[in-house]
Amino acid sequence: FTPEGAFLTAYAVIGVPKTGDTLAFKVSEAQFTTGGFTGDASLVLLEDIDVNLGDSTTLTLKSDEQKTYVDWDCNGFRELGIDCEVSFSREFVVPENPDGTPDTTGQHVITEFETQIQSWDELLIDISLPPMQFTKLKGFGFYVSNAVFDFSETENSVNMVFPPGYLTPSMPEPNSPMWEGFFLNQMQIKLPPEFKNKNSNERITISADNLLIDELGITGSLSAYNILTLDNGDAGGWAFSLDTLSVSLY
Repeated sequence: FTPEGAFLTAYAVIGVPKTGDTLAFKVSEAQFTTGGFTGDASLVLLEDIDVNLGDSTTLTLKSDEQKTYVDWDCNGFRELGIDCEVSFSREFVVPENPDGTPDTTGQHVITEFETQIQSWDELLIDISLPPMQFTKLKGFGFYVSNAVFDFSETENSVNMVFPPGYLTPSMPEPNSPMWEGFFLNQMQIKLPPEFKNKNSNERITISADNLLIDELGITGSLSAYNILTLDNGDAGGWAFSLDTLSVSLY
């Protein structure tokens, strides 16, 4: 208590659904009077917290810039601010270098985002991803232009498309809003340099959509047609054509 008013130090703990993790927040010198708190108060995350989203993905809620916080006033909780970094295991996916080779320096595929929510079920957000290569598809470069991180149990992206009959341990019914993960809606895929057009130094690129990254790994299918004619295909000096390319990931 001071001549300017009364102040307190407050703490809050918020659980992260399904993971068992908890977030601890603190505010110092929050002012209050007999009528309640003076203005709004923000409790900031005390330390970085890593949340494992399956074997291949880690969600880190960051504390260094105080952008992960709880806002509250006299009426109680107002919103949760989130400053996140998502990192993927190198056993699952690696960054792609500008020359099309996979990264060998130990770097991870990482994306970051900030948002404000009033419930974890509102955590459905567009994200960006850097060029990358999945370890199951060596030499294929994925350039994602539209991706969504879905941590909501009540809704999915409006563009969501599941493979027929698709189920996961946490989504026992098809097409359920309880699905959580990363939905890659639109992307360009650069083929390995072995698929070469002798009239160009650029890697052959095809379009793809609707890939899922979740507790099962990566799921989806890719198909392209009339990719190379016999006049354009070059395999170490041998002419070849590529009429159809089809890849299934399960």
